[in-house]
Amino acid sequence: AQTATGEGANVATVSTGYFSSIGSPGGGNYWELTVGSAVYEGNSQAALVSDVNSGGVHEAIVDGSRVIIFGAGAATAQLRSRKTSDDDLVSGPTAATAAVAAQIDLTGDPLEKQDWVLEVGGTTYASYESADGGDPSRSDVVSDFVSDINTEGTYDAFVRPGSSNGLYMFRTGSSAFTPSVTVTPEVVEAVEA
Repeated sequence: AQTATGEGANVATVSTGYFSSIGSPGGGNYWELTVGSAVYEGNSQAALVSDVNSGGVHEAIVDGSRVIIFGAGAATAQLRSRKTSDDDLVSGPTAATAAVAAQIDLTGDPLEKQDWVLEVGGTTYASYESADGGDPSRSDVVSDFVSDINTEGTYDAFVRPGSSNGLYMFRTGSSAFTPSVTVTPEVVEAVEA
């Protein structure tokens, strides 16, 4: 079996918060989101998340009615109105609910006949097995990991915005967790002469 160097993942705990219901702000209104000293805005969930992701400091995703913010600093959201010259406050500010996430960026290049396994505390939450003769990529591994984690249900997983080589593993609450990724080549049995 082939082997590669640097296989696995870089894992980091990420300060995270989420808002349970950032919906449509209504005509003439917009959402203003403050994360640490950074300020983002948008007239829809998608526009707000796009502004966050284009800033290069924090990352955000939409998960149903939730908006999840990954990055350092306390976050607050408020609804403002463009109908007035001062952009008056309509409602808020509302503080984000604290949560815990891990940022997992895959390293190395997957090769055929490898098993990639993601575990937390010795429990397997996701795996990827590359086929014989296949041409696997890190995005293939990420896609399988996200699917497996979400199917299992203990955590939520999302592909990192703008990166097909990384994912966020997320859960509500404040208990930290540390995922690990191991890569094992397929065992090749010796052939007797």
